[in-house]
Amino acid sequence: MPRSVKHHISGKQDLKSLRYLMSQPTASQLRDYRENCAEKRRFARDRALQIHTVMGAGSFIDEAIQMAGVEPLVLAALEDTDYFEEFLSVIWDKNMLSMEIILDEKPDLFIRRGWYENMSFWSPGMFRKYMKPCLEKEIRWAHEAGVKYAYINTCGYMRILDDIIESGVDVLIGVDPFEDKTLDMRVLKKKAQSKMCLWGGDNKQHGAMWTSRPTKIKGVVGRGAPGAPFIFYTIQPSRFTWPLPASNFSQWTAWSVYCVLGSGTDSG
Repeated sequence: MPRSVKHHISGKQDLKSLRYLMSQPTASQLRDYRENCAEKRRFARDRALQIHTVMGAGSFIDEAIQMAGVEPLVLAALEDTDYFEEFLSVIWDKNMLSMEIILDEKPDLFIRRGWYENMSFWSPGMFRKYMKPCLEKEIRWAHEAGVKYAYINTCGYMRILDDIIESGVDVLIGVDPFEDKTLDMRVLKKKAQSKMCLWGGDNKQHGAMWTSRPTKIKGVVGRGAPGAPFIFYTIQPSRFTWPLPASNFSQWTAWSVYCVLGSGTDSG
């Protein structure tokens, strides 16, 4: 979480400079990017792998918080909406250009990092006013390009779960009942059935896979509950300690459709 004595953006007076910095990529930058993508496509094709892509620093809310701080940005949304909305529009315009460039390369999955779009910071009403319309537009763009859309949101999203599903998200990343104490896996899995895949299960900061008793894991994840498919995967980069506790691992994998061990979805 960004902490600073003075943030880079503190008011409307800073947005002109920010707009300049959010300029379009040069022709040489675009050429280098496309060549890099072509190399990755060849690598993936030769190994029957999918290509997942993430937009830079994250969603426009994530970027805004990194530049302006959590409390100042939330207060601006309540007390200075002209500045708040213009600030978001500057980032949004740049992100839409970046997304267009990314989708031209036809990845299999586009991932929106919404770490700071959860209800620990915002109300459901603010989510629906400022974030949901942009989320819906991104999803529409991705689907029109034939690309699946994944959304990272790790805490408090049960209050906006219906909105996330209605938006057309294909994969919800960050599902972890050990991190999010408000999460009911049975309700989540039932509501997402036939609409959205779930992806998560373990966070390096909580280490439920390694530290919790198998009976606790079984009770929390809702093993046997009908509903959406689940991909077990680390939410953030993890260093695995082998051997994994087999009894713990089996509680997750018996409940999952897929199980992938990797570096995490936030490794950049």
